[in-house]
Amino acid sequence: MLRCWIFFEQYSHEPHIAVNRHWKLHLLAAEQSRLADRFAQNHTRCEHALSVMEQRLSESPWLAAGRYTIADIALCAHTHMAANRGFDLAPHPNGQSKTAEATVVKQQFDSVWARVAVAAREEPKVCRLSAGGDWIRTSSTRAR
Repeated sequence: MLRCWIFFEQYSHEPHIAVNRHWKLHLLAAEQSRLADRFAQNHTRCEHALSVMEQRLSESPWLAAGRYTIADIALCAHTHMAANRGFDLAPHPNGQSKTAEATVVKQQFDSVWARVAVAAREEPKVCRLSAGGDWIRTSSTRAR
């Protein structure tokens, strides 16, 4: 099931949100006008993808495996950007709440990686982070 959601993100979700977002941010108005039909097609496809996610999230708190997985992370990335790119998330309350939850998890993840970066600068190749977030000393690179 996890792989299905990853493929879904790559081929049914991300292309339509990300492409429209890119075009709106980076193309001149004349080019955007020329691509108006493609914008509309992508918008329709994205609405369908958001509906598929909404259906799944109305049945289960997470997309795959009954717990938070990479599928939730992958689908959160562009879903949280959809609202400010012309997609109405109001009809998708489960998707909105998962995006909020995933944002909190991402902030926690960023915090862990910030600690890893500091440790790597202070004493490279000496510590690694356990799954529980604790430091594990593996070896020392300094001369004794």
